[in-house]
Amino acid sequence: PKEAPAPAKAVHPEAPPPPSDTRRPQPQLTDEDREVVENLELLESLDAAADLEVLLELADEK
Repeated sequence: PKEAPAPAKAVHPEAPPPPSDTRRPQPQLTDEDREVVENLELLESLDAAADLEVLLELADEK
């Protein structure tokens, strides 16, 4: 039986970045794009906080 290749080759320090990074570079964001992204992140944070509040209320009812 053949031996598997040494794992050291797969973890070479000069390995190229993953294909997703090379295929689709991030486009430059406009100020408006950045604002939309920030608002989206804020809404996601608020949504997570609301979920947490519901979980805490349910835990208190026990």
